[in-house]
Amino acid sequence: MSANAGKEVCDAGQKSAEARTLDALEHSIGSILFPKGGVGNLELADIIDVQMVQPLMESFYELVHIPMGIVDIKGKSLVAVGWQDICTKFHRVNAETCKNCVESDTELAAGISAGEFKLYRCKNNMWDVATPIVVDDWHCGNLFSGQFFFDGEPLDCELFRAQARQYGFDEEAYLAAFRAVPQLSREAVSKSMAFMMKLAHMLSQTGYNNLRLARSVQHTKQAQALAAERETWFHTLFNTIPLSAALIDPQTLEFLQFNYAAAENLGYTREEFAKLTVYDIEGVHLPQQLDELIAQRDSSSDLLPPLETKHRTKNGDLRDVIVYCRYMAVGDRRVQNCVWEDVTEKKAAEAALLQSEKLASVGRMAATVAHEINNPLEMVTNCIYLAASNSNLPPEVTEHLASAERELHRVAHIAKRTLGFYRETTKPAAVDIRTLVDEVAELYDPKFTHKDIRLKIEHKGRHCGIIAIACEIRQVISNLLTNAIDASRPKGMVRVRTSPVTLNGRSYARVSVADAGAGISKANRRRIFEPFFTTKIAVGTGLGLWVSSEIVQKHKGKIRLRSAEGKGTVISVFLPEPQEQGGALTPGSNSQITYAI
Repeated sequence: MSANAGKEVCDAGQKSAEARTLDALEHSIGSILFPKGGVGNLELADIIDVQMVQPLMESFYELVHIPMGIVDIKGKSLVAVGWQDICTKFHRVNAETCKNCVESDTELAAGISAGEFKLYRCKNNMWDVATPIVVDDWHCGNLFSGQFFFDGEPLDCELFRAQARQYGFDEEAYLAAFRAVPQLSREAVSKSMAFMMKLAHMLSQTGYNNLRLARSVQHTKQAQALAAERETWFHTLFNTIPLSAALIDPQTLEFLQFNYAAAENLGYTREEFAKLTVYDIEGVHLPQQLDELIAQRDSSSDLLPPLETKHRTKNGDLRDVIVYCRYMAVGDRRVQNCVWEDVTEKKAAEAALLQSEKLASVGRMAATVAHEINNPLEMVTNCIYLAASNSNLPPEVTEHLASAERELHRVAHIAKRTLGFYRETTKPAAVDIRTLVDEVAELYDPKFTHKDIRLKIEHKGRHCGIIAIACEIRQVISNLLTNAIDASRPKGMVRVRTSPVTLNGRSYARVSVADAGAGISKANRRRIFEPFFTTKIAVGTGLGLWVSSEIVQKHKGKIRLRSAEGKGTVISVFLPEPQEQGGALTPGSNSQITYAI
């Protein structure tokens, strides 16, 4: 065999021994961490390596021929070397003498302080000596030497002959074992006990170190489990909050970590968003401007003031956001912890509310003006009447006065309609839908004229009476006419039809507004009644049809939409005619929105 081969065998043997040692250590730690019955039931066998101590004590016995053993606090023998036949074949076999052995090992050896030993005659009349094994103030066992007589001590054969008869031993065999018991000098016993005390101290220290190691491993595992649990909770919280959140590298503006909302709110998958940077989603500032802005905001303060900007979605739309950002340390890196809130709908609602307040203010002012000009109109009308009463006026003057009177009546009529349109009424009352259509159409006549669009109104059938809040129904008709005007081309036509209809056995007053514009795409038809959804980016708020649908449903009515791209759109409103219940007229009980796709 070559030297290299021999080296390989030696290395393999060393590795095997190391592996066995690690296995033994792992088993020992496992016994300490998870003893049967819990940590409170640890035993001496759990914290000392019996397999390592046994050959050590065997080697010592070969030198001094002094029996030794390790016994736990319950009297269980863990390590034994040089034990005599009188013990193994007689005393430990018989139930009564074995009980004497256990009582001697536990009772007579009790109360010994660490670092001391105790010499005593066991209950089977042989000498034993013990020193305690103490681990972390816990007396868990004893190191024994025994089953001997002192050199020069008279041996009482009759006593042991009597024991053989008492316990039923074979007398000759028992006495032969008795005569084989070693006789030791007190000096030899003292020297062996010095070794035993050092060995006991070593075992105690080893056990204590194993216990500390086991507790350290247990604490480490508990800390790791707690850290893993906290990390799981953090990731759960981080990924489920509706606000977008991310950790950003302040130098490259890469997303180091981000939650689901950050990607989903902008229409990306997590894989797509992971490849982006802040430059890719920023919708207001160019890269150079963004770098300058970050440099200006970077200060010694960790918390930065909120930033209002826009983020670009995957399909190119811009969303209004407010970004909250602060610097934090992750390991040895300084990163930005950013959370941003999408405020697009909030800003649209605020703008719509502002516009609504403006319109309400204009309406109140128009009503006030209409009311205030009534008195001057009556005065001018009376003056024209008196002037026209003069029979001596030239014919052309009479004709001019007649024209002036007609226009004054027209102004008075417009003022009256304006007062009716903006007068705030909150209680439902009986109204004619045709009258409401005519009133609104008259106010919108200048818009139709300005855009060169013809308005055709058709009232069919009998009286179309409903129970409604008149000003709210006027608002619905106004919204429908506004949308029709915006959708129509010059020289086009808007048709308004009213008629009574029956749906599912119920009578309704129907109002239909039709235009010949571009129509509504299929993708937008189901969203057309959603709040803030608009196809008129420049002039629309996205609230007109939503408010209209809410008013119609409030009046237990139905609203239906039909549209064809390139041909136009028809929106029909069905308001229930009153039903008589117990002598009172009430509106209907159902409401509905229908889309024709």
